[in-house]
Amino acid sequence: MEYFAFGCRCLLGLMFVVSAAGKIGSRAAFQEFRTTVELMLGGRRGAAGPAAAAVVACEATVSVLLASPATARAGLALAAVLLATFCVAIAIALRRGVNAPCRCFGGSSPSQPLRARHIARNLALTVLAIGAIFADPAGPDTAGMVVAAAAGAVGAFLAIRYDDFADLFLAPARTASTSRTEGKRHAVPDRRTDSPGSALHVRTGSGARRDSPAA
Repeated sequence: MEYFAFGCRCLLGLMFVVSAAGKIGSRAAFQEFRTTVELMLGGRRGAAGPAAAAVVACEATVSVLLASPATARAGLALAAVLLATFCVAIAIALRRGVNAPCRCFGGSSPSQPLRARHIARNLALTVLAIGAIFADPAGPDTAGMVVAAAAGAVGAFLAIRYDDFADLFLAPARTASTSRTEGKRHAVPDRRTDSPGSALHVRTGSGARRDSPAA
């Protein structure tokens, strides 16, 4: 556990660096993020700009604080608060039926709307941040710190590209479930008989009735 805090610092620091850079990388990028915030705030245009700027400022501050061991715990605490705020904001938006893209960490495209899985991701990251606050600091072993940093970098990549991996693994399951459902609809036996010994009718996918001798 001694390298857990260092790995979490790398994960969260890289993630928030990419997130802040993606939001202010261009004027268009910030405007898109501002539009998302406006939708989540219920169309309050006047509050969207300051709120979007505050989020970017907090993300940049987290990255700076996590870079130094002396301020790492403050950075982890701010990261936990920010991530928990994301969870609450997304939950409220989903409850209100807001169809806005998730731009939490810059890895989602406009075609990826807010979903419950984004709450799950942010909640997991919140738990990591809180756990790292109370974890023992990393020792002087350079090799161990390199491994922890590499693990944190991989974790940051997975968090940023979360939607891509979720779609990669969940889409085949949804497709298979849909195929099974359609297959059941296309062959539904009609066991009604007009009289004893009459034909058994089977409905085909085209809606036509095919007669077969009754047993």
